[in-house]
Amino acid sequence: MNNPNIDFYHKNAQQQAALYDDQSFEDVHAHWADLIDSLPTHARICDIGAGSGRDAAELIARGFSVYAVEPAKAMREIGMQRAPQAVWLDDQLPELNQLLLANAHPYDLVLISGVWMHLTEEEQMHALHVMAEVVSEDGHLVISLRQGNFVDGRTTSHPTLSLLKSQADEAGFKVVRHQDTKDSLGHTDVSWCTVVLQLRA
Repeated sequence: MNNPNIDFYHKNAQQQAALYDDQSFEDVHAHWADLIDSLPTHARICDIGAGSGRDAAELIARGFSVYAVEPAKAMREIGMQRAPQAVWLDDQLPELNQLLLANAHPYDLVLISGVWMHLTEEEQMHALHVMAEVVSEDGHLVISLRQGNFVDGRTTSHPTLSLLKSQADEAGFKVVRHQDTKDSLGHTDVSWCTVVLQLRA
């Protein structure tokens, strides 16, 4: 692999999956879960950076159709065991070529959790234009922004809410809500901001 972040998650899949699975879906996503509650049971959801399959499994249990995107092979294999009913794709931001070829969009909800900070600003802009093609007219795009450094070889672009707002506006999205939260793993030097976007009418 030539991406240091994907390489990290591949090599440390068991450890990272255990960390993710220590946190419940409800605890991690409580501040925007009402959007899920309002979706019809046949809704189509895409989980980008699906990791251990924790979120995909929960969404499937709620009756949704889930496409799970995970580029790290070992992590994807763990996720496929936990959420075998999901359609798993070996794909990655910003291009998402396999997802586009799957011809399953538009999606009522797209979740990009714990991924955005690994993209450069140019990749983020590209990804938002791709998202504009796959999110339904009334659907939501949920992106988590991580603030804090890595000390294990992973990279971060230190994404900010102000930058995402500007990028989203250029790509045809509007920010409809955002929420700052502490790190669910207890890291005092890490914080998060979860942003919900919709396509502009």
